[in-house]
Amino acid sequence: MKMITGRPLSRTEALTKFQHILKINEQSRQFGYYAVRNKWDGIFVGLAKVVLANEGEAEIGYMILPEYWGKGYGTEISQQLIGYCKGIAGLKSLLAIIDPENQASKRILEKGGFNLDEACEIAGLPAEIYKLVFKKLPLTQ
Repeated sequence: MKMITGRPLSRTEALTKFQHILKINEQSRQFGYYAVRNKWDGIFVGLAKVVLANEGEAEIGYMILPEYWGKGYGTEISQQLIGYCKGIAGLKSLLAIIDPENQASKRILEKGGFNLDEACEIAGLPAEIYKLVFKKLPLTQ
């Protein structure tokens, strides 16, 4: 949670956040939060999200349990989310918001084609917003 909220959430804050997640998941079949499970044995690894941020733009993100850090899960989750989003009609770009100290997420986003769009503060915490603009395919004749 350090890289997301800067601190662990209280039980009340976690329950409020969970209710918010459930509400988002009820609103759309294309966007929401997802449990991430190991594809070999189904063990829970973390969470991922694809949420509409702006018209034609979604935010992706993921949170992996510490015991799975550095094992390629972040890269695979990111690639799966990007591929999924490319199939959503009307999406022109993706955002990903990270803690500037999270070097692993920076590398994953850059490998996925994201570029740093803005350094800012969100809810009083330093943040970097990375953006991936989907390339338009040339028209064929």
